[in-house]
Amino acid sequence: MIVVSRTEDATAHPGGIEFIGAIIWRGLFYGAIDGLLLTAFPILVVFAAFSGSRLRRRWPGIVAIGVMALAASVLMTATYHLGYSDFRSEKVRKPMAGDLIWAAPVLATLNPIGAPIAHAGLHVAAVTHSYDTELFLPPH
Repeated sequence: MIVVSRTEDATAHPGGIEFIGAIIWRGLFYGAIDGLLLTAFPILVVFAAFSGSRLRRRWPGIVAIGVMALAASVLMTATYHLGYSDFRSEKVRKPMAGDLIWAAPVLATLNPIGAPIAHAGLHVAAVTHSYDTELFLPPH
C-alpha cells in the first residue's frame, strides 16, 4: 500500500459490484498472476537449471545463481512492461524496482508464493487508492 499511496495520487473508483469485481480481477487475480509469471517463474527456472550442478553445493555458487535468477526476473518484468507503449519511457523503472521487492521472498525460500501475494497486494492497493493509475494497473 505504501508503494502506491506515496507515488500515486488518490483517484475515484467505481462503486458496488464493479468495484468488488475490480478488486478480485485487477487486484487479486491479475496481480497474483503477474507476480507468479514475471517474478517467481524466472527465478525458479534459473534455480532448476542449476539443480545438481556444482554451483548449488557452496554458498558462493548459490549466491551467483541467485544473482542470475534475479537478473532473469527483472529482465522478464522489463520485457513484459515494454510491451505496453506507455511503459516505453522512464516508467519502466518502477516495475523493475518493484520486482526487486517481490523477488526477495522467492529468492530467500525458493517458494513461489511470496511474489504473487506481494504483487496482488500492490494491485489491490492500486485498485482501492489509485483506480485510474497508468502505472500500477496495466493494460491500458
